[in-house]
Amino acid sequence: MSGSRVVRSGCVLLALSACAVGAWVATGRGATPGFFVGFDDDLAKQVGTQATMPMHQLGASAVRVTLQWAPGETTLSQADATGLDRAVAAASGMRVLLSVYGTSGAAAPVTATARGQFCSYVASALRRESAIRTIVIWNEPNKSQFWSPQLASGA
Repeated sequence: MSGSRVVRSGCVLLALSACAVGAWVATGRGATPGFFVGFDDDLAKQVGTQATMPMHQLGASAVRVTLQWAPGETTLSQADATGLDRAVAAASGMRVLLSVYGTSGAAAPVTATARGQFCSYVASALRRESAIRTIVIWNEPNKSQFWSPQLASGA
């Protein structure tokens, strides 16, 4: 990844986050029990603290990172494990939310076997990173781009 891309991403992150953090501060930090403010950014998996430093500086208390699962996978690949390790280390002191979803709508785990594989994959991430306490399962199952076929989404 080029340095200019990281800088651009950081600038966009700062600009967008200023609004969110400003609203958060204006309402009073911690005014709502359980409420937290953070960012959704996978850059920390690639560059570590260079991505999370602006988040820390703005007072964010959380970061969401993602993993993409493919049918048949039951454990993290080396690349997924390395990226997740880097992101969790870079989050230092922030809550890490992990979002796990498929590589495409066709990857939706609509059979018992596929659901078992998916759950094993998620469990391997949780065993690896005990600091992760919040998981987002899948992404927009109401859209065929993320979950196909739609008729099986209730399974």
